[in-house]
Amino acid sequence: MSEIFSILTGYCGNGVLPLLYAAALVYLLVTEKNKINRLLFLYMPLVFLCLFLLPPFYAVYSKIEGADTYYRLLWMIPMNATIAYCAVKLAERLPGRGKAQAVSAEDAHGGTELPAKAGASGNVRTAVCCAATCALIILCGSFVYSEDNVNIRRADNRLHLPQMVMNICDIIMNDTGGEVTMAAMPVGLTQFVRQYDSRIQMPYGREMQMPVYEGFYHSVYDAMENTDPIDPDKLVAAMDEYDCNYAVLEAAREMTKDPEKSGLVLIGNTDGYDIYVCPSIVSAWRR
Repeated sequence: MSEIFSILTGYCGNGVLPLLYAAALVYLLVTEKNKINRLLFLYMPLVFLCLFLLPPFYAVYSKIEGADTYYRLLWMIPMNATIAYCAVKLAERLPGRGKAQAVSAEDAHGGTELPAKAGASGNVRTAVCCAATCALIILCGSFVYSEDNVNIRRADNRLHLPQMVMNICDIIMNDTGGEVTMAAMPVGLTQFVRQYDSRIQMPYGREMQMPVYEGFYHSVYDAMENTDPIDPDKLVAAMDEYDCNYAVLEAAREMTKDPEKSGLVLIGNTDGYDIYVCPSIVSAWRR
């Protein structure tokens, strides 16, 4: 149970947004009459939060996906949407909101009366309420685009992918003539490769970094990541097992022997990575 509360408190940050959310829930619980809105904004999130706090549910999820992603379930709780909806309802209830000011135009229109206009003071109060709510939500968080945040940096290109990954993929695709192939990548690049070019298959992905895969043996991953210095013979044998044609290695990595003696041919180098092909391996889709 302590692990669950630790995840919950970490997700809540400074605690201001959850307080606003709790206040919005109480307000909607008292004032909201629409059954569908009560279901969406009240009942479903509360039931889901209770489920999130159950240790058996946490245990099952941790076995399947790993505890490090358990916080993502809290994304299902519409905190900001609920606060925004509550702010709109509050704005509608402000004094003067929507009161009509009849404008007489008897002299100009022969005794007729112009349509009523909403009170200007009510509109101002509404704008102030919405602005205050936006400011509160913003102040609940922190500025993430700072130089201290190593997880966010300026994008290299319009695709928002590391340029070095795109360069590596382009070299491989130029060598295959655009045909589907399989390439073993450093595990830190795998999540970007699949976003850039789906024609480059990989024997493993970023799941190898997840706790749930701890202790799981994968021959290519073991030869690429767990062997230092890299044994080219071991790597080629593992690549052949998975019909893997290409291997991308950091140029600074040491090897036990010349990779060309094991059948690997260097076809390019970019951004500190060497790209090798093993001509002796013929992929299943090329046979």
